[in-house]
Amino acid sequence: MKHTPGPWKAEIKPSMGRLMIHGFDNNAVCKMASVRSLEENKANACLIVAAPELLEACKKARELLGE
Repeated sequence: MKHTPGPWKAEIKPSMGRLMIHGFDNNAVCKMASVRSLEENKANACLIVAAPELLEACKKARELLGE
């Protein structure tokens, strides 16, 4: 399965009520309506932005475990 390679970056626009995640090529990876608090949106954005790095860490862990 393919995915958009990292790094990803977050764009939070509270005044427009949206959260967007962009890939390395500046294409949108994720668009979400901002229905939570700004603090919660920032936390969600950080987690989503970390997805490519988390995937690589999981792959490395599987490799080290011999799976």
